[in-house]
Amino acid sequence: MRDYSEYTMREKLISRFSREEADETLNRLKELGYIDDLRYAENFIVSKLLSGFGVYAVIRKLREKGVDVNRGYVLSVAEKRDIDMEDLMGNVLKKYLAKTGDEDKISVRSKCMRYMLGRGFDIYEAEKYLERLMNESDIS
Repeated sequence: MRDYSEYTMREKLISRFSREEADETLNRLKELGYIDDLRYAENFIVSKLLSGFGVYAVIRKLREKGVDVNRGYVLSVAEKRDIDMEDLMGNVLKKYLAKTGDEDKISVRSKCMRYMLGRGFDIYEAEKYLERLMNESDIS
């Protein structure tokens, strides 16, 4: 019913069957096209990016699932699916700024950067965008 990475499916199968049976089953699933790490990674990337996570969080989450991707691959998937990373980062920043009640510019900046870093965004890109946003708005 849903995609699994090869690593995740292997772990599920090994928990119930022998390693040989699990490997045979995995090979058969790959032959039939039910297990495809690239398809899984692409769908996962799109899902997480649209949920407001940055590139580095997506990479980290995929590696936890046994799929090794790099920044370039994530950005190429985003471009292929017409996901504007700057707009995405701007939406996440604006949503977070709407929640903060602090009026102190330094406090707002440090909290935003910590939040964006935790969400897996490039800290330098987020800082540039935040600076532009703060110059445009009336944040003191």
